Amino acid sequence: MAPVESLINGIASSDSVFAAFAAVFLWLYIDERKKHTATNAERITDLKSAHETVAKSISLLDDARKEFTRTGARP
Repeated sequence: MAPVESLINGIASSDSVFAAFAAVFLWLYIDERKKHTATNAERITDLKSAHETVAKSISLLDDARKEFTRTGARP
């Protein structure tokens, strides 16, 4: 069990209503942080993918330009 989960379980097993509220709040906070982390990782992956797509497009355009220059033909 992760340290945070054991902390939450310890707080939740307390008889205090405040402890139960704190456990729920802590759980929601951690869950929300995980969502932001995943979102940021997905954004980074999307940016990398977009960068690769743009790089491939530039390469294809450059190849077409070179072919046009070499042959003098229009695309």
